[in-house]
Amino acid sequence: MKDKNEKQISIREIEDRMAFEYKTRPSIFSVIKLSAELMYSAAKGAAWGVDETYKIQREDRKILHEPRPHVQAVNHNLDKKDISLSTEQAENFNIQNTMEDEYKNHPTFEERERFHTKDQKREAAIAERFYHEGKDAPKKFFKEDYTEKDIEECQKERLAGTAGFVCHTFFKAAKNVVRPSVYGVNSDFQFGDELIDVAIRESEQFNFKK
Repeated sequence: MKDKNEKQISIREIEDRMAFEYKTRPSIFSVIKLSAELMYSAAKGAAWGVDETYKIQREDRKILHEPRPHVQAVNHNLDKKDISLSTEQAENFNIQNTMEDEYKNHPTFEERERFHTKDQKREAAIAERFYHEGKDAPKKFFKEDYTEKDIEECQKERLAGTAGFVCHTFFKAAKNVVRPSVYGVNSDFQFGDELIDVAIRESEQFNFKK
């Protein structure tokens, strides 16, 4: 009897998890809408700057170190929506910012090329991280006695993760078009940038391992 009860509980939990996953799934329209809104915020921030008087409310969004205007504009937008920023993503953005300071306008071709290759890899890493944050949100928020608030928070994180994935996948593709690197256009466009990784390991022309 104990085994039968345990089996029934297990089946019920699976059904509850599936129901929670379904309830928190963002619509395609909401993903497209938020993606477009964030891209517009980034473009507007890059062109006209950001409101320097705005005070960020979420502590996890205060850890971006001197972000570029287009990044800060999106940061402000998501802060107003009370959407979290993971420490992993904050680190990705801070590394990308540091790389730009160090390499983008360097006088030597080798250093500039190092930046463009690594920048493409970083965009892929950011997109991948957003994808998994959106995908894994139901595991993070599900509990046996979940409430409407849990559903709302999970849906918000899934929406932000999916929209972030869409935006940074687009940004990486755009960077390959606008400024193709030595390996950027010819690399296999997928998570992990496997061919760029191989190019970095085996490169004799540039020391990308620095």
